[in-house]
Amino acid sequence: LYIPNAFTPNNDGVNDEFKLILSDITPIELRIFNRWGKELFKTTDPDKGWDGSFDGKKAMSGTYVYKLRYELLDQPSNKPNIERGTFILIRNDQGN
Repeated sequence: LYIPNAFTPNNDGVNDEFKLILSDITPIELRIFNRWGKELFKTTDPDKGWDGSFDGKKAMSGTYVYKLRYELLDQPSNKPNIERGTFILIRNDQGN
């Protein structure tokens, strides 16, 4: 499991989504929140990442919180694992 600590959604084709790199785990749910706890993104699709937008608008640069629920492939259990942390959205195009 690799979780990036920053991303730059500027459509340059590099690091444009907050996306997990997964190996030997089954993701159940990824949720992204702003610093006030408002949910901005939710997916159960392991191939889907957050593009840095909410309600059709660009989210501002800053720190965001993720919560990932997952199971280890070699250790399925009745209770999923939970990983929480923060990452930074970096924009150089504020206001565009």
